[in-house]
Amino acid sequence: MRNHSGRQRTGNPYATGVALDLLNRFLQLPYKPPFTCFLIALNACIHLYPAALAGVLPARLLFGDYTKVCLKPAKVVKELLNGEVDAVRLFGSALIHGDDLHLWYNMGSLLMKGVSLETTMGTPAFALLVVFLWALSHTLVVVVALASVYLGFDPGFNSCMVGFSAVLFALKYVAAFREPARPTPVGYFLIDSRWASWAELILIQVVVPNASFLGHLCGILAGVLWVHGGAVVAYTAKTLAPLGVGRGGPGAYDTYGGRGSRYTYARGTSGTAAAGSAATSTSPVARPPAFAPGAASDSAAFEVEDADAQLQEALRRSLEEVRLGGAAGAEDQDWVHLRRQGR
Repeated sequence: MRNHSGRQRTGNPYATGVALDLLNRFLQLPYKPPFTCFLIALNACIHLYPAALAGVLPARLLFGDYTKVCLKPAKVVKELLNGEVDAVRLFGSALIHGDDLHLWYNMGSLLMKGVSLETTMGTPAFALLVVFLWALSHTLVVVVALASVYLGFDPGFNSCMVGFSAVLFALKYVAAFREPARPTPVGYFLIDSRWASWAELILIQVVVPNASFLGHLCGILAGVLWVHGGAVVAYTAKTLAPLGVGRGGPGAYDTYGGRGSRYTYARGTSGTAAAGSAATSTSPVARPPAFAPGAASDSAAFEVEDADAQLQEALRRSLEEVRLGGAAGAEDQDWVHLRRQGR
């Protein structure tokens, strides 16, 4: 997500190299995650061939300068005070990129995260995750910017922000908590993968001052709410339970044990279990289900089925034959890890 005021096609040879690297990585995959592919195609088409979507998407999303569609918290708040909600500005700004390099770097990052998440969660669950994080991260941009103004400082209330980066930061945070922690290179340092998003937030702001700190921060916060939201709700409810707040009076909301019902969300099981009953597996899913939309439904949406396992094995065998050349950055190291994990 960047601060911009105009659309640019730069013809940057480095951007072309990034695009070719993205294509090479895509062609390596025997299984192309469909929703990830759709998002990449949509972003690329809006930036490169907007006329192809004329009549399908709003014209101001495809043509003209960014001021008509960028995420500008001050403008959104003004419209809300007038009883208006501009969904194109609030959410469509994620589909606009400042230049070719901005587009291809984001799409390369999206491909990597899509391979990691969509192939393990399944396409419906991954699509739900993206939509949720997209809506939440952009809403948080407005809320945090407005709160900051009231607190006496302005981190981006009048900024004009575009790009898919807020969603990417959210996905990175979620992905880090769906697998065991591991060292991840960020700049010249190795950082625990679960803290890498925060380190990259600072590093990117130093290297690219024009990047939207507020957008990236709110992306991480959206990921935090997805991953830890259920635990926060459970802790709050448990704290308030002795006061008789909530359903069933004291003790009704003991989500992870004790009285009442609790979620047993392990491999092959989902739903609620009576207090004191044992879970049937020891492989818990990293994301707390109490907050995730649809978590109480069929757990197959979040589990790796036999077909997915076969696809992952085929992917592992295919990608192990390919060697990545040159010095790998943080994203490349993550890609190597995905290859080794067979995703």
